[in-house]
Amino acid sequence: MPRRRPHALRAVHIPRRPTPRARGLPRASARLAGAVRRWEQHPGQIAWALKVWTDAVRDPHDRYYRDRSWEFPFEVRETLESALRGLPRRAARELFDLVRPLDETYLANTANNPFAARGDPWWYKRL
Repeated sequence: MPRRRPHALRAVHIPRRPTPRARGLPRASARLAGAVRRWEQHPGQIAWALKVWTDAVRDPHDRYYRDRSWEFPFEVRETLESALRGLPRRAARELFDLVRPLDETYLANTANNPFAARGDPWWYKRL
């Protein structure tokens, strides 16, 4: 049986599986996107939490007081924290690399609350 010529081998198109994407997560690798899609109960939950936490950290606190909501969106930080604890180690590390600069900005722009309860997470202990 004669062998195939190289140009005949290269002409065959091998379909590739699509790379998983996590909508709204900047610079997300396939590993993080797949892990987030498996972990989320609602599609886009982590991307939404990351966006809200980004907006909350970068905007001044008085925006929330002017809207009369009086509540800083700490529940989205709790969502991110539960994702960091629930994702596999490498995917969690990659998500942590996205969350860490936001946390550093939040820590730099807030002060310690001496009256905060001891069992609260660190983001509740800031003014």
